[in-house]
Amino acid sequence: MYAWEMTKGFIENGAEVSAVISKYVQNIEAWKRLPLKHLVIIDTYTDKYSFIKSMILFPISVQRQIQREIGEECFDVIYIPMYAWLTYRINQMFKSAKTVITVHDPIPHSGSSFLANKLLNGFLLDMDIARAHKLVILSSQFKEYMKMRYRKNNEDILVIPHGVFSTYKEIAIDHGIFYDSDKINFLFFGRIEHYKGIGILVEAYRQVEQQYPDSVSLTIVGRGDFSPYQDVFDTLHHARLVNRWIADDEVDGFFCGEKIVTVLPYLDATQSGVVNIAMQNHSLIIATNTGGLSEQLAEGAYGLMVSPNDVKALYDIMEKVILHYEDYDDIRQDAYDALKKLDWRVLAGKILEGCE
Repeated sequence: MYAWEMTKGFIENGAEVSAVISKYVQNIEAWKRLPLKHLVIIDTYTDKYSFIKSMILFPISVQRQIQREIGEECFDVIYIPMYAWLTYRINQMFKSAKTVITVHDPIPHSGSSFLANKLLNGFLLDMDIARAHKLVILSSQFKEYMKMRYRKNNEDILVIPHGVFSTYKEIAIDHGIFYDSDKINFLFFGRIEHYKGIGILVEAYRQVEQQYPDSVSLTIVGRGDFSPYQDVFDTLHHARLVNRWIADDEVDGFFCGEKIVTVLPYLDATQSGVVNIAMQNHSLIIATNTGGLSEQLAEGAYGLMVSPNDVKALYDIMEKVILHYEDYDDIRQDAYDALKKLDWRVLAGKILEGCE
């Protein structure tokens, strides 16, 4: 969705755009509706076996397809909205173009796989960053780190925050998720991964539920291995787990309801698209003070900040929300109003300006 929104933003700024996308992207029909000069849909991978196959066969099959469909086209800029294995190979086909890369995670998350840390975020990414004309990061907190690690100048790094996924509301369907308006409804949304701090949230909520058994609920939504948290989760009374892939047209529905409090108990992070979805739905946000989350929430002006990896601190702030929910109405409204600055046309325009 990030790549599609940014591409749409480039077009709205008057740029002539071609795109290479995987045939497995969920919003492929939305891509087909964009007024692109070329749209090349390639076969990539869905698991580790097809990943290995793509490493071997890419030069033979996909490279020929791109050359056939794009021809001898010359590009001013190659923009990479999210790094993947095939990115390096595609870049080698257009060496004369300036390269702009959005680096979502300057520092790999704790618990990331060897493949992500050593191959994608290591060897291959480093080679492409070394020749990149500009780098885009989502938070200014990582600018000095990126300058030092990659020996870049200040003007080589653009700080452009995460935009708002307006499409989720446009395509939303009613999938029957109900929140009790008499309760404070805590929500975790996103992939189930170690660095997300789900264990901290489950334990803090367990203690909250013991103290306020009829006043709270917990909903955890996302795909991933939930087994490390399952035993404690099974002891909870007002909690539900939706442990599967969430389609784009389902996303918005999980944030629609009364007294929904979105919790990001991350152990480490850069920024999160979940924050903007919650802000768009007037959901109060509790987030850990780690990485770029504090910047995204304007140092607490748009949400409640708590120390990471601290069950008691999270419990304390959840209890305050239960007892004084209405006191945070201004924070929710200020967060919603701040979204006007995160229009994709504006954000894409900043990248185009940086390439001049």
